[in-house]
Amino acid sequence: MATLADVARLSATSRSTASRALKNDPRISAATAERVRLVAAALHYQPNLAARSLTTGRSGILGLVLPTTALTGDPYGAQLVNAVTTGAMDRDRGVMLWLSHDRPGGAVSELLSGSIIDGLVISIIALGDAWVQSLLEGPVPVVLVGRPPQAEAEEALSWVAVDNAGGTAALLAHLREEGYERIATIRGPVGNTDADERHAAYVAALGGEAAVDANLVAVGDFGYESGYAAAQRLLARRPDCIVAANDHAALGAVDAITDAGLSIPGDVAVAGWDDVASLRRRGVELTTVRQDVEAVGREAVAILLELLDGDAEGPVRRVLPTELVVRESTRRPAGGPMSSA
Repeated sequence: MATLADVARLSATSRSTASRALKNDPRISAATAERVRLVAAALHYQPNLAARSLTTGRSGILGLVLPTTALTGDPYGAQLVNAVTTGAMDRDRGVMLWLSHDRPGGAVSELLSGSIIDGLVISIIALGDAWVQSLLEGPVPVVLVGRPPQAEAEEALSWVAVDNAGGTAALLAHLREEGYERIATIRGPVGNTDADERHAAYVAALGGEAAVDANLVAVGDFGYESGYAAAQRLLARRPDCIVAANDHAALGAVDAITDAGLSIPGDVAVAGWDDVASLRRRGVELTTVRQDVEAVGREAVAILLELLDGDAEGPVRRVLPTELVVRESTRRPAGGPMSSA
């Protein structure tokens, strides 16, 4: 098995320089870092986490906590796991994944009380009120994926989130420009930060609560089935567009509309959130708001390492941009308004 000394010798550097290069230390020149990485890859070098632990007092392992629901159906959870794992491996860290059928307070308590991990990345989907205080008082740094719903956690903990408000505002502006007027929504579950922020932006874009037709608002759970059922109810209220809180609920709406014998976007337009690649492979040309899950996961790891290395003063909070992706599901053809359902 190749050692760091082998990498240093074959790349004509010292061990300390090779180590810094593999950790993306900005003090190492780009040419030297690239040479070290090429040698490490050729040798299939893997860092010795046990040796690092003896030297630094750290395990070299980061914890990632998700509810099991994050890995069923919606690919977001799998994408996040891949992004965090890749980001950690690029910095010579390993990742230990914890899943729970319910809010994983027990798993988090175990992680925080032991010496297994150096730091913790946790999805806000799994964030329960009962142990926010444990995170605040815990012995290792914590980074949340998503803006926490609890005010105390939002101010005191580090987190990375996407711009839900800006993305939704851009989507609604596009729909208004296309001439849609009766814009219904299938919002996500109440209490979920992403769902709440997207719905608040929907309300604001339509002119506030007084301007929103309550009959055009349905509550879902981000799933296909709830999207299908909600769209069935909404169709009776004759919307000309349905905006779903994510792409899976939007796909349910697409199927409900076509099963009712209606066309998209001719009778009812549909838009979603996330830009799930699997839907495009199914031939669904869905207008959506793209969030870069890869960037979110990597940013969470970067923040965690900043906290571990003492490079950050106090909590770090970052909001990443989103991108409106306009496709056929909301495009009106040239020549004027379409027929209404």
